[in-house]
Amino acid sequence: MSPPVGPTGLPQTCEGDHDRRWRVGAGVAAFDTTIRFRDAGLAAFQQLGVAASLDRRLGERFTLQLALGSALAGHVVRNGVEHRVKPGPLASLALSVRLLDDGPRSPFLVTTLSIAQSFVRAGDASLRASDARLGVALGKTFGPIAPFVVARTFGGPVYFLGDVGTDRYRYQVGAGLLVFGKGLDGAIEIAFLGERRITLGGGFAF
Repeated sequence: MSPPVGPTGLPQTCEGDHDRRWRVGAGVAAFDTTIRFRDAGLAAFQQLGVAASLDRRLGERFTLQLALGSALAGHVVRNGVEHRVKPGPLASLALSVRLLDDGPRSPFLVTTLSIAQSFVRAGDASLRASDARLGVALGKTFGPIAPFVVARTFGGPVYFLGDVGTDRYRYQVGAGLLVFGKGLDGAIEIAFLGERRITLGGGFAF
């Protein structure tokens, strides 16, 4: 259950802006997935959340990101009983590496490794989830826009009502679009296979 931030390490500045090493951002996301619990079987899980992020470029190819946020709403349907999700903290740490990026008009290939933790309440019970993700994004810049496709694999335990589970799919495939200029950027990403998610966000690099 990672915070609602899009892929980090993507091109976010125009040619001549490579001296911008820091970036602050914010995002909102909604996801829809299925959790397979050890004792209770399958449970539907939907959640809406927001997060703020801080990125630091480490050289030309590495980016480190810290994100903090909160769940806003959602529900878990387990054994036919709906448990409403209440606000609770979310956090993640991610490292991205640009494996291919030879200029502002070239294709880019970015891989990202992240770890995340969330602590929310669903109904009257605690719902705690850990998440580790490995992803890759492939795209190309066209002036101030950069369309991309993304694929991720992930896993981690979900603890709820004395039971433990994990995501039924453990993967995510989607596409997105980044728009940027003069340090500002905005992005949309839609994951339509596996864990389904839509993420909207933006930021400022300096």
